[in-house]
Amino acid sequence: MSKDLDPLPQKTDALVNALTATRSTVTAADGLVRVEACADGEISVHIDDKILVIGGAGLSKLITELAAHALATARGNAANALADFRADPRIAEAVAATVDAMHQPLAQPHPHEWGGRQ
Repeated sequence: MSKDLDPLPQKTDALVNALTATRSTVTAADGLVRVEACADGEISVHIDDKILVIGGAGLSKLITELAAHALATARGNAANALADFRADPRIAEAVAATVDAMHQPLAQPHPHEWGGRQ
């Protein structure tokens, strides 16, 4: 299969990007608070001074709601990228082979391989 026609490199790049770089942004209805989140849990908050009149409790509640929404969106995007990546039959086969290999009994070394006595 030609590299240009193989979708796996693009799916891999999209997955890495979704897990490490893509940010989801959620903004309050009034535009005074904005939260950005990555799928890995990194969050940044931007607050306009005008919103401070609602007090600490109101601001905390708003930031918590926006952060939860931004994080859920970022993680949903990452989950979609992972599902798209895993849909490739080569990936599904590799995962199945790895899981199968992990369930096999460990080979016992011969005594001469580890320096033991016979």
